[in-house]
Amino acid sequence: MVHFLLRMRVTDPPSFKVIRSSLRCQMELEALVRRVRGEFLEMPGLSLTFAQATRLWGLERELCERVVDALVGAAFLRRTSSGAITRADA
Repeated sequence: MVHFLLRMRVTDPPSFKVIRSSLRCQMELEALVRRVRGEFLEMPGLSLTFAQATRLWGLERELCERVVDALVGAAFLRRTSSGAITRADA
């Protein structure tokens, strides 16, 4: 059975490989969103600049933007007038 699965992966059409790669990226993004949300839940008063957030979570700028934007879009986080990232209910 394992040999069949390994052989199947090698012969997957390119479109299937792209879909699988996209799905993996989406799952990784969702895991990061859960992680960041958890950190803000553990520390309700947490307020970070964007630079602090990228360092704290060890993320590249673009990926950090996507994570923060997802949580802002879900009304969990907000950006203050000074650019800090905080919980929306803070």
